[in-house]
Amino acid sequence: MLLGYGRVSTADQNPDHQTDALHRAGVEPTDVYLDHASGAKASRPQLDQALRNLRAGDTLIITRLDRLGRSVLHLVTLGASLRERGIGLKVLEQGIDTGTAEGRAMFGMLSVLATALSNRSCGTLSKNFWTSRSSTQSCFQQRLLVTANASWALRPGR
Repeated sequence: MLLGYGRVSTADQNPDHQTDALHRAGVEPTDVYLDHASGAKASRPQLDQALRNLRAGDTLIITRLDRLGRSVLHLVTLGASLRERGIGLKVLEQGIDTGTAEGRAMFGMLSVLATALSNRSCGTLSKNFWTSRSSTQSCFQQRLLVTANASWALRPGR
């Protein structure tokens, strides 16, 4: 089953180009979930509903990566979670399809980028005089999570 997700940041924006692209990709109109919310907003009820409805063998289709995730780390974590559940991810405008080796490689590159960003921010925090030990541990734990998700996303045959 194909499920589509789209998001516009403000009520003034028109989501028609996203829904049209999702329909052209084979998503039925009843299987398109659309949020009207900022990408940074934690609560996106239609995305949450789409994620609940996805089952192993399904594919989540989006038009662009920035419609799905709040950050690179969020995208990597979400992508790894989908993969772990046996759900594919297809990004139309960037040509990413985690059902192919090339798509997994592209998603793996995003994982590497997320790890690099995490390492950079953790290094900055470590040098900061006011950083508490718990903040440093949090960054270390975050780095481990991103690295684990990256290795999961790159496993052959997954």
